[in-house]
Amino acid sequence: MSSLPDNLEEVIDVVSDWAVKTVQEIVKALAPDGRPFMMEFPTIEKEIEDYLQLKAGGKEAYKLSLREMEEMIATKLQESAVSPDMILAVHPYDIAVSIHIDRSARLETEMAKRAFDE
Repeated sequence: MSSLPDNLEEVIDVVSDWAVKTVQEIVKALAPDGRPFMMEFPTIEKEIEDYLQLKAGGKEAYKLSLREMEEMIATKLQESAVSPDMILAVHPYDIAVSIHIDRSARLETEMAKRAFDE
């Protein structure tokens, strides 16, 4: 007979497996070869320039950028035949926030490194 902790651990394992598979499917749909479909990677200089423009726009610019990215992610998922339920389950807004945070950290580190090297 299973105990409550055993049952909960089993549920957690099932949900974790589902989440990993879902994220893998989404990444494969959005970036089949490691870059977004039909997009080129910008140079680091261009990324820094765009990032500084976004920072100069303040809080409202960030909100707009997040909304635009959320819409782009949802649209790309729809175009890649990801079901509407799965799109809702992965929270495109949370993905956009995560991308912005990662990008900010990476570019702030790069700018600090460049300032130190000068």
